[in-house]
Amino acid sequence: TWGLLSMRRVAVFVAVLCVAAACWANCPSEPPWPLTALGVTSNIGCAFGYTGNRTRACAGSGVWGVANTSACVPIPSYCPPIPLTANATLSEPCTGFVDSLCGTFGCTNGYFRATSPSFTCLAVNATSGQWDRAAVVTCLPLPNYCPVLNPP
Repeated sequence: TWGLLSMRRVAVFVAVLCVAAACWANCPSEPPWPLTALGVTSNIGCAFGYTGNRTRACAGSGVWGVANTSACVPIPSYCPPIPLTANATLSEPCTGFVDSLCGTFGCTNGYFRATSPSFTCLAVNATSGQWDRAAVVTCLPLPNYCPVLNPP
């Protein structure tokens, strides 16, 4: 009958496409992959904090392959620079790349660090990120030290 034939046509049509692949894990920056024909590679933009495109093949079986993110390049200074406050030091450069650790921060002689020694850049949107905590390095005087005495 016509109804039975229509059902078969729908089933055949679905079998030649990979359905939109959604992110089932904890990955809020992962958009769904579009409906794609079997044997075709699809591409979408890279995750927040990166430029370029990622690709993913729709296999002949209708199953998505693993996403290739090798063309995704971190955006420099995605997170803003962390200013050095009085008596604070930074032992290595901070790139500001997404998911990168910035620091190790320290203090000059006679002071101790009262805040975290490092910060991690988190993804927020396509153009900028934010540090995982307030990006301030506070150095306080050590007890039993005389303060700096400037010449008159």
